[in-house]
Amino acid sequence: MRPLSIAFFERVPALPGTALVRLAGRVDPSLAGGEEPVLVVDDGRTAREFDALKAPDRFDARSGAFVLPFAVPVEALGRRPAYALRVDGQLLDLPTPREHKLRDPVEHAATNGSAAPAVERATDAPVAEVAEQPAAEVAEELDARVADPLEAEAGAEPT
Repeated sequence: MRPLSIAFFERVPALPGTALVRLAGRVDPSLAGGEEPVLVVDDGRTAREFDALKAPDRFDARSGAFVLPFAVPVEALGRRPAYALRVDGQLLDLPTPREHKLRDPVEHAATNGSAAPAVERATDAPVAEVAEQPAAEVAEELDARVADPLEAEAGAEPT
């Protein structure tokens, strides 16, 4: 088993001054030792560690599957930060997260003539759906990818 397989890794604008970094995949359970991975962001001057936000089914210690959301201050992201997961003391390199941009708010006229509040929508809806997926389901999908070696190499991001 590979030490780390990534299903998705993305950065989403959140509150002013904060980015939501979402990561899903699987870590070798023998490396995790039952402990949830921690995100490490190194801006070239300082390496900072971030615990995942509280979310249901975010880490399955038995399979090593995870769907982890992290709130990261924008200043910690610097110009070109390096990312890693700390798993039981070991650092596993991560790729740069994909930018998940939001569209500009669009005003919709209500039937009574007043404008409804603007709603921001993600440009890539499938990722938003995957973020709600429990870690155990991510594990099953990663197992299916690894079942066919050619498919696994084409679909998974190596680390």
